[in-house]
Amino acid sequence: MPFKGLFIGIDRYASPGIDWLSCARRDAAALHGLFTDSMGGETVLLTDEQATRAAIQEEFRRLETAATHDVVVVAFSGHGSETHELVAYDTDLYDIAGTSIPLTILGEWCARIPCRRLLIVLDCCFSGGMGAKALQVDARPRSP
Repeated sequence: MPFKGLFIGIDRYASPGIDWLSCARRDAAALHGLFTDSMGGETVLLTDEQATRAAIQEEFRRLETAATHDVVVVAFSGHGSETHELVAYDTDLYDIAGTSIPLTILGEWCARIPCRRLLIVLDCCFSGGMGAKALQVDARPRSP
């Protein structure tokens, strides 16, 4: 099966007001290595200063070219905000809504990926709010 992956790990942030982490970059690199070694394919690893909001959005645009039979994995390890945003490297504490990635936007980006097999891994605070924002599955009756 063709594979595409995006792995994001942010330990260090541009804003001095955002606490640094100690394992997010390592976790993303480990998942990147695991999936790349097992599946091959096209993968991107963004860490620290590479993981700006614009760079992450651009990589989601790349994933929109996936075929329906592709397997796509996106993993984010870093800070999440109390108001359910993923904190990018360049997030501004005084404009979190405009410089981070709200889970509603993440859900919209995921909806544009046409593959049937999409795995999203969020390793951040408040990532549990993703379910209500991204999982919009139309009920389809099944015939016996």
